[in-house]
Amino acid sequence: RHTRCLRVSGLGDVYKRQPKSCGKNVTISQNTTVGMTVHEGIKAFPILGDNIYLAPGSAVIGGVKVGNNVAIGTNAVLTKSAPDNSVIVGIPGKVISYNGAQEYINNPYE
Repeated sequence: RHTRCLRVSGLGDVYKRQPKSCGKNVTISQNTTVGMTVHEGIKAFPILGDNIYLAPGSAVIGGVKVGNNVAIGTNAVLTKSAPDNSVIVGIPGKVISYNGAQEYINNPYE
């Protein structure tokens, strides 16, 4: 699926390896990984929703689904699905609030 607005901000590396689906208005900061996992020969890719903010150094790995309006914090590693409007931090990534990504997204897709 084509992304209407994919914003890559800052300097540094962005590692993106074929998310299964990428929503609209996804902001990917520097040194961020969106990658697959392989388990017993089966590849699993992330599914990214709309209005997502991936902070510097964050990682979304494997067959997880990231809901709409989600913010993933600096250096967080998301290995389990994230519900809509969640804010994720830590290793492994955990929900700390349901305030969403609206403060981080410049042009929210509604």
